[in-house]
Amino acid sequence: MEPKVIQLDIRKIPLTEFMKALGQEHPVAADGNLRIYNAPYAAKPEPTMVINTETNLWRDTKSGAYGGYMTLHTN
Repeated sequence: MEPKVIQLDIRKIPLTEFMKALGQEHPVAADGNLRIYNAPYAAKPEPTMVINTETNLWRDTKSGAYGGYMTLHTN
């Protein structure tokens, strides 16, 4: 059987799916298109990470850090 090659643009993966992969199945809170999660990159995770599901961007309310998928996993 030949291996199957797929084209995948990781920038199009919803950040909420990325959070599920990190073990956070559900947000701590939600408000409209905003989802609040415990910050996965913090030494002491707190609910400071806000994901906008419309823009697929995130912002940390404590540190002020923000970005998309490519910046999330490098923090």
